[in-house]
Amino acid sequence: MNILQIVPKLELGGVERGVLDFSEYLIKQGHKSVVISSGGSLVKDLEKKGAFHYTLPVHKKSLFSFFYCIREVRKIIFKEKIEMVHTRSRVPHWIGFFASLKTPAQFLITAHGYYSQYFFSKIVRLPKVVIAPSKSLAKYLVEELRVLPSKIRVIPRGLKIEDFSFKEPSSKDFSLLKIGYVGRISPVKGIEYFIGAVNELVRDYPDLKAYIVGEASKRHLVYKEFLQRKVKKLGLSENIRFLGKTDPRKILEEIHFLILPSLIPESFGRVIIEAQAKGVVCVATDLGGPKELIKDSRNGFLVPSLDSSGIAEKIRESFKNKPLYTQIVFKARREVEENYTLEKMAEKTLEVYNKLSKQINILVIKLSSLGDVVLGTATFRTLKKYFPHSYLAVLCSRAYLPIIENLDFIDGLFIYEDKNQRLKELIRLSSVLRERSFDVVLDLQNNYFSHLLSYLIFSKKSIGFNRKFGFLLDKKVDFKKAKEVSPLESQRMLLNILGIKEIEEPELKVNKSSLFQIEKVLRDKGFGPLHKLVGINIEASYKWKTKNLKEEKLQELIDYLLKKKAKVILIGGAYSFEKGERLKKIFSENILNFCGKTNLRELVALISKTDLFITPDTAPLHIAMSLNIPTIGIFGPTQPQRHISLKNNLFILQKDLPCLGCYKKKCRSLKCMEIESKEFSKIIDKII
Repeated sequence: MNILQIVPKLELGGVERGVLDFSEYLIKQGHKSVVISSGGSLVKDLEKKGAFHYTLPVHKKSLFSFFYCIREVRKIIFKEKIEMVHTRSRVPHWIGFFASLKTPAQFLITAHGYYSQYFFSKIVRLPKVVIAPSKSLAKYLVEELRVLPSKIRVIPRGLKIEDFSFKEPSSKDFSLLKIGYVGRISPVKGIEYFIGAVNELVRDYPDLKAYIVGEASKRHLVYKEFLQRKVKKLGLSENIRFLGKTDPRKILEEIHFLILPSLIPESFGRVIIEAQAKGVVCVATDLGGPKELIKDSRNGFLVPSLDSSGIAEKIRESFKNKPLYTQIVFKARREVEENYTLEKMAEKTLEVYNKLSKQINILVIKLSSLGDVVLGTATFRTLKKYFPHSYLAVLCSRAYLPIIENLDFIDGLFIYEDKNQRLKELIRLSSVLRERSFDVVLDLQNNYFSHLLSYLIFSKKSIGFNRKFGFLLDKKVDFKKAKEVSPLESQRMLLNILGIKEIEEPELKVNKSSLFQIEKVLRDKGFGPLHKLVGINIEASYKWKTKNLKEEKLQELIDYLLKKKAKVILIGGAYSFEKGERLKKIFSENILNFCGKTNLRELVALISKTDLFITPDTAPLHIAMSLNIPTIGIFGPTQPQRHISLKNNLFILQKDLPCLGCYKKKCRSLKCMEIESKEFSKIIDKII
């Protein structure tokens, strides 16, 4: 793989040294390692190991720098053919996220700290994978920053064990106590409590030597001055030395104890495993990552925060007790070798890379209407067939969830609340869906709302028809051409952008509970499994009456079916109930009026029980076809080729008139709906 890491700078910090070690490992394993930083003392070492380095101001928190870096990083992604962008700090997180959009590279982050809860930290919700060095940080990311648990991977940090030669206790000089602190000089690190511990220990060990390794940023120089004044005030200038930036391994050769008196949880604490690898006993506050690395009195010591006396007491206890000290040192080294090596960390990280390179998250937007959602199941099935390991999600209106909620080829469902104010719903959905890190958004709805939503999700690729806000899509299909073909063919035109040549047929699953209820009602009414059941959708739409068979022709059809010993089930909306009752009174027996009496789940179950289904051009037509029920489709003002795909179970009835396909909702003559029963009989006789 070609792997890009972005880190603010390459100085002598734990994160930076981890980047250096990981790069060396990647190169030895045959991968290309590219690193972007603002520079630093480790750049030469990085390049000597064979990695490529680009210097950019990825540490700066300014809008100008931010947009400049996004542009430049995107150029590097294409130039170096990067497949994986791995960032390690918040500014690099934002830059890496936007730079990797619309590129082939996958994006992930490692969270190296307990980021504060404000807008700038929300970036941790957007990558596909968030690596946490410790379980405590992982818990914080989920509970406080609301990262999806499915995105979290806990990978403890590791070090090149051969770079940390073990110094056995027997080879150390115990005549002079030496302790140290290694890390940033910052108020949250609690260094004043390290100084307080020295102040207590110096009473028993007046020649004690204590070292503070690390530097303060510009905003923490006042804190460093405060510490220096405190040292002088306590008369500890001969005991405590500020060493500034230096290789921690040098000081770890000298000291007996490493102290981490942090006031806030550490994400991991790499310096702890470095000290343990060198044979140094660690004393740390009982917070965050160190709590997972150290088992108190077994491989180190844990103390409460703000407790100088506790630190001093742990040091006295073990410095005097050589067997205890020796036992802790050997156990700590052994645990580092078993759990915290560079190889273990790198192997787990590469495993994440490999899975991420194969993972594709797909969202299909199909908000309405019922028939179109049914037809959309063809696209859902096809995508899962061609991308079997993908995460496939569908966004649709709540009203149509019963159609797709139990389809086993859909992994996730998101609900469009059409009762909400449109702008409010756009903001809500774009926020929710962005956090799902979709690679592909396929817009089957193709209206202003769906195109704008597709853009705001920040997917790698959005696909749809070139209409409404089509300019916001990445890949577009000519909408005029799509209108001239069947719905499945128009969907196939979109799928072709993903390299898919053939489309599956729509498919529905019947809800078992609803089916049980429908079967019970039919049995109670004398409609048993031995009878031939014919379903008739008596009205297509309250507003589109030109699609409906004339009532006298409907009566002729029912009369013919009853003479063929079939039992008839009338289906329609609540607006069709009275019409259904009139028909039922005329024929009395062997006819049931279900108009307005079923919900969507029950409607699907009811249609599934029929041996033949007769319907105008409307949603139940697509439901019956998707259930593979023999279906007679009645067409008048609409053209079949624009609304259905021909199947063996579909029989089309359409009069030969010059005005067919007028798409008028009002008509004086309605000659196209004067279909005689004998035209139905040819098909009916074949089936029942």
